Amino acid sequence: MTDAVRRATLGQHTALFARGVAMGLAEIVPGVSGGTIAFITGIYDELVRALASLSSALSTPASRAPWRNGWSAFVRRHNLPFLAVLTAGMATGAAGLAHLMLALLETQPGLVAGFFFGLIAASVVHVATSSSWRWLATLGVVGLVLGLLMGFYAGSATVVGTTPATVFVGGALAATAWMLPGVSGAFVLLLMGLYKPMLEAFTAFDLALLAPFAAGLAIGLLAFSRLLAWLLAKARRAVLALLTGFMAGSLTELWPWGRGAEHVHMLGVVAVMVAGATVVGILAYVARAART
Repeated sequence: MTDAVRRATLGQHTALFARGVAMGLAEIVPGVSGGTIAFITGIYDELVRALASLSSALSTPASRAPWRNGWSAFVRRHNLPFLAVLTAGMATGAAGLAHLMLALLETQPGLVAGFFFGLIAASVVHVATSSSWRWLATLGVVGLVLGLLMGFYAGSATVVGTTPATVFVGGALAATAWMLPGVSGAFVLLLMGLYKPMLEAFTAFDLALLAPFAAGLAIGLLAFSRLLAWLLAKARRAVLALLTGFMAGSLTELWPWGRGAEHVHMLGVVAVMVAGATVVGILAYVARAART
């Protein structure tokens, strides 16, 4: 490998790691989707394909195990370096924000909601441009209603308990949500009443809760990735229209007024909304530049 190739590879991995950090940061916040960040930054399709490929390989009977031809071929075929670097970035982002998010949710909930309201509102526009008006006017409306309903019921979330079984199910559902642009895994945990317990377990490194949660995440990712890859291949614009509507409807859960923003100067809330929207614009611009 020449020095030029090494530098190019290092640059690609660094950019991918940074995308993973952004996705990890996003998934800590209810209402913000790591899948949306992946979509905006241009790695979403590759991520879904890699997970679907790995899922298919792992479900192969042992007698025809795909690694029988050598681990190096297996690693290349299923894009494991891509998944490894992205996962490392996500873990870094989530770990770096977890303590801060706990503090901000307690002290500045209005500003936090305002920032991510702006981020998701801009993401709605970005994802919508990848669909069509025909689908947005039909399935987009369906998604809008579903998002409004989920936002409404989020306020009355009931704690389901933190037994290994419920935490496992929560992890599987959160992973499924994480893969969809516009559907937040943290939001699903919030609906189940598991968000704060899992955030506290993450900051305290409580393996009794983290182990079943991680197992649920892995199963959810591998089980859903193949279905999602098939849906995107067969009806991409329809799926994106549904998710666009869902994102727009779920914005009610992030509306800052009623979440403490009334105690903050309106200009401050508007400023963080604009900042959130600007982040999406910058990510989209960087992704387009990287593809050209």
